[in-house]
Amino acid sequence: MVIGDFNLNPFSRQVIGANGLHATMSRQLVKKGSRTVDGNERKMFYNPMWRFLGDDGENPPGTHFYRSSTSNAYFWHVFDQVLLRNELTDRLVDLKIISKLNSFSLQNESGQPDYENFSDHFPIVLKLASPVSQEAPHGNFANS
Repeated sequence: MVIGDFNLNPFSRQVIGANGLHATMSRQLVKKGSRTVDGNERKMFYNPMWRFLGDDGENPPGTHFYRSSTSNAYFWHVFDQVLLRNELTDRLVDLKIISKLNSFSLQNESGQPDYENFSDHFPIVLKLASPVSQEAPHGNFANS
C-alpha cells in the first residue's frame, strides 16, 4: 500500500504508466496481479481515488483546489491518493475525503480546503478489513 500527496492526479502518466506507479482505476484489472509491458512483467496498483474526481454528493470534488489562470484548468485535483496491491483490494471497506471533523470545518466559505486556517489539502481516511489470516507479512518493499 502507498498513501500520500503525490502532487499528481490519478490520471497523470507518472501514476498510470507501467514505468511509474502503474495504478489503475479498475479493481478487476489489478486482480490479475500484473501485466507484461515491453516483455517485462509489471505489478499493478488499484487506485480507488478515481471515484473522487468530480461531484459525488458526499465528498468534495477533490482533495486540493487550485484556480489557475491558464486556458486549461482542472480547478479540483485528487493529489492525495491511496494505492493498493491486489492482495489488499478486497480488504478496502471505506475511503473518504475529510472536509469536516465533528463540528470543525476544514473548508472555507467556498467549500474549498481552508488553507489559511488548516491546509491547502483535505485529508483522506481509509478503513481496511482485518486479514483473514494472522500470518506474518512476507517480502519487503524493494521486492514489491
